[in-house]
Amino acid sequence: MTRISKQQRLKRTAHHEAGHAVTCFGIRRAFTDLSIVETEESLGVMHHRRWIRIDPGITSYEWESRDIRRIKWDILVSLGGPAAESIFVGRTVRRDWALGSDHGIVQELLDLLYGGVGSNEDAGRAVSKYIEYMEQVVKNYTKTNWKFIERLAHALLAEETLTYKRAKELVNRDKGLPVEELGAFYSPVVPGRLMYL
Repeated sequence: MTRISKQQRLKRTAHHEAGHAVTCFGIRRAFTDLSIVETEESLGVMHHRRWIRIDPGITSYEWESRDIRRIKWDILVSLGGPAAESIFVGRTVRRDWALGSDHGIVQELLDLLYGGVGSNEDAGRAVSKYIEYMEQVVKNYTKTNWKFIERLAHALLAEETLTYKRAKELVNRDKGLPVEELGAFYSPVVPGRLMYL
């Protein structure tokens, strides 16, 4: 395994966090800030609130379609960072399923929707295919909006932390947010117990 320099790691982290931010812009969702200041827990962070707080006493069948759409968007935001980092380094970055990591959050959200599918092999395969599909959607979106990710990453390297207002100013410099809205794409049915997302 090759070691990377601190500067290269900062660049990767800046692109990663910028990917989360541009994905938020694509679904017209505000965030608090994003930062490449390293902490004990992470190399960088984008602070935002999840849109939905799930009452564990209700089943996924009782949720409103708005809630399901918001969970889908939280999944897209979680995948935006790894997608941008992968494009920056020129290869797919390793999926990290640890609790609190981007893919760990994706798994947690899918478990909320589908009640944990670990024991059902068919449902597990369907969820895996769904994650691959969502990763491809975000990767295509990230490629289309790469200039905005680059702009935010460069600003993060210079300023270390960007507020939502500052990030929006940088993205709007050309009088336009990212070229397409991410929230409007079609999402297929995942077979089994799983619902539309």
